[in-house]
Amino acid sequence: MENNSGMPSPSPSQPGDLPSAADARAALDALSRDRGELANIAVTPSWYHPALAGLVFIFIAGAGSERFWVLTFAAYGVGLAWLVTAYRNLTGIWVSGWQVKGSRTWALVLLVVMLAGVITSLVVRRGQLDWWWALVAGAVAALTTLWVGPRFDRALRDSLRSGQ
Repeated sequence: MENNSGMPSPSPSQPGDLPSAADARAALDALSRDRGELANIAVTPSWYHPALAGLVFIFIAGAGSERFWVLTFAAYGVGLAWLVTAYRNLTGIWVSGWQVKGSRTWALVLLVVMLAGVITSLVVRRGQLDWWWALVAGAVAALTTLWVGPRFDRALRDSLRSGQ
């Protein structure tokens, strides 16, 4: 790989400058321990997924209302920002579901269900379905959030422990 920084590439001047096999093993073991500790820190509080499910319900069901959709969307956005901030303050970390291999599937499941819920609610708002369909779509999305959340967390922690 080319070095365009203008700085010389660091290279050992003597073979003795390379770390020993024992030093390399110790460094890898330390990284493994740190990943395990990070996985232990990344435990979602018990209130997080129910709160997120409630926000999802408000967002999806509210999207079906001609009068209140802006208010419910604003409540969803403010609540989501609060949840992310609270989680970061409690754990000190935040990880995107798209960046972690094992949790990507669960994030995709939630995305598909929420997209179907929003589409259903927009059809309700246009008057092509009865109002209660927006409530059903919101409930399905909220229940899916409750179901996917712990599985997403488990996949995230497993990925952190394995270093993937």
